[in-house]
Amino acid sequence: MKIETKDFGSFQIRAAELLRKFPGHAVRELEKLLARWTTAFSFEPTWSQRQFGIPSILARIDCSFKWDDKKLLIYEVEERPAALGVSITLSPDTNPAVKEWASWYPRLGAVISPLRRLEDDSLVLPIYTCEEALSSGAPVIVRAEPAETEFHCLQQQSASSLVQKGNRKYGVELGLWNEAPSQLPWDKAWALKATGSKAKAIVLWHPDSGLRRNQAGFSSRNQIEKFRTKHKDVYLQELYEPEVLEIDATDYYLMYRIHFGWNPEARRYQLLTGSWWARPERIVHGASNTVLGGVSFD
Repeated sequence: MKIETKDFGSFQIRAAELLRKFPGHAVRELEKLLARWTTAFSFEPTWSQRQFGIPSILARIDCSFKWDDKKLLIYEVEERPAALGVSITLSPDTNPAVKEWASWYPRLGAVISPLRRLEDDSLVLPIYTCEEALSSGAPVIVRAEPAETEFHCLQQQSASSLVQKGNRKYGVELGLWNEAPSQLPWDKAWALKATGSKAKAIVLWHPDSGLRRNQAGFSSRNQIEKFRTKHKDVYLQELYEPEVLEIDATDYYLMYRIHFGWNPEARRYQLLTGSWWARPERIVHGASNTVLGGVSFD
């Protein structure tokens, strides 16, 4: 498998020349999930809620696929997703769908916090400063953490979440996970998730100590107990066995990131694009050892 390093403005990715097919029936299943998610996600008085009654005009579902029994494994729904620009670059056949979505929101732009090191929004949207966005009154995707209160002035213009960014309460209503019990089930394998959308808000546990040593990404019992003490709202999700992709004689764990955009005429989320991400560690996210590739759809 050929892997190249590609520049994306402020960062680089390791891109593989391998296009993986994502089945149509799985796309339809994700669309049904998003229809339920629109009311499950915590309310915030944003532009997207005022205009359409939805949390965001963009959504991404991180998932894996169990090919043996055609079972879709949902990790989470990301309501202010990054990597749209990366995905359309890796999956060029999806560019028309993204261009059509952007045409429905001709004034849409992005505001990016100076604390955010990486971004690919500029591949899809114009970039505004906070002052420019306020002056224009245009809807914006705000790339800032909830604690960055200097951006809260854009809440009424936000086309996605702002204060509620990373709130995972929706997963309980959707049946993706449960509130973590006071006594964790140490005899089972699971993921523990806190409020937040970064990988640092997730820890993994497996009762097999040998497996924990041989597969990077698992935490010790002591680390997990400290994690729980640090975070207020914590959720427990079954640990899914992801697809394994061999790269350079090493097992990489694979996840799909599938993007959807709100169609204001049909009043539903529709497929935009996607990509696959693989890493030799069980928590898959953007890192120096992550390999990315494109996706095609039925």
